[in-house]
Amino acid sequence: MGLAALFVGGLIALAIVVAIVYGVFVGLVRLGSFLWRVLVGPEEQLAAVSEGEVGSGRCWEERDCPEVARESCPAYLQKDGLPCWLANLRAEGRLRVDCLTCRRFNLAELLAA
Repeated sequence: MGLAALFVGGLIALAIVVAIVYGVFVGLVRLGSFLWRVLVGPEEQLAAVSEGEVGSGRCWEERDCPEVARESCPAYLQKDGLPCWLANLRAEGRLRVDCLTCRRFNLAELLAA
């Protein structure tokens, strides 16, 4: 009985430590997102995202999308310099699976959005 109680107590202690570490991590991510929004204006945020893009061509040029596909693409229609994955996220409310593997995708920007 004593060994089982010790094992259960150890699991509870481990769960508490994991919860604390997770809480600190989530808090830091939220703090970073908050500071990004407060300290950096929208123009600078857009410039930072645009500068972080790999390659100078637009995604529809790199993927050689036909004109018909371009006309229904949120990134092509907005023409405001947003990365394609961010334009799709804003238009559809979710990320496409192929956006996650795109070289323009930026997880840090997603967390800050």
